[in-house]
Amino acid sequence: MSDHQVSSDNNSDNSIANKTVNIVIEDCVIHLSGQVNRYTVPELIAGIDINLLCKEQFIIDFSAVSQVDTAGLAWILKIMGQGRQSGQAVKLRGIPSQLTNLARISDVDNLLSPA
Repeated sequence: MSDHQVSSDNNSDNSIANKTVNIVIEDCVIHLSGQVNRYTVPELIAGIDINLLCKEQFIIDFSAVSQVDTAGLAWILKIMGQGRQSGQAVKLRGIPSQLTNLARISDVDNLLSPA
């Protein structure tokens, strides 16, 4: 099991300071909590290597995610695409309604596959 906390501070705007995401990788599941947004996505990209996950399938669990934005949606689509290229099925668990709404507005809701 691997446990990471990622903090991203932006001192130019106190209302967006201290955005965090926690990453726990357990077996074939990536458990996320906190925020998946433009402030935390760069650290998610650096902190998760899908090549080190299960070779056939892995799950991204959003059950504890409190906020997601379009950058988060883009990251999810990117990691799903990388998984497909590597022959890994990527399933999503606990998809927040905010993410579902963003995907629907962006006309990519058919790409989100729940676990």
